[in-house]
Amino acid sequence: NVHLLERWLGRLEELLENTDSDAHPNYRVFLSGEPSPSPHEHLIPRTILENALKLTTEPPTGMNSSLHAALDNFTQ
Repeated sequence: NVHLLERWLGRLEELLENTDSDAHPNYRVFLSGEPSPSPHEHLIPRTILENALKLTTEPPTGMNSSLHAALDNFTQ
């Protein structure tokens, strides 16, 4: 939960940059975090975000219409 370790994120960024060249090709770092209240208050360093695969559990804005479109593919 990186949102709980704001002071340590700079050090984490350095560690990941230094480990990058020596790491095994299958090496992965898994991080979790809560969304920031506003875009101006994000905590995670830009280099970590730019090099990360991001997953979310929040429904997209058009979730309702997408769900209806998917369900239209099925018959009763």
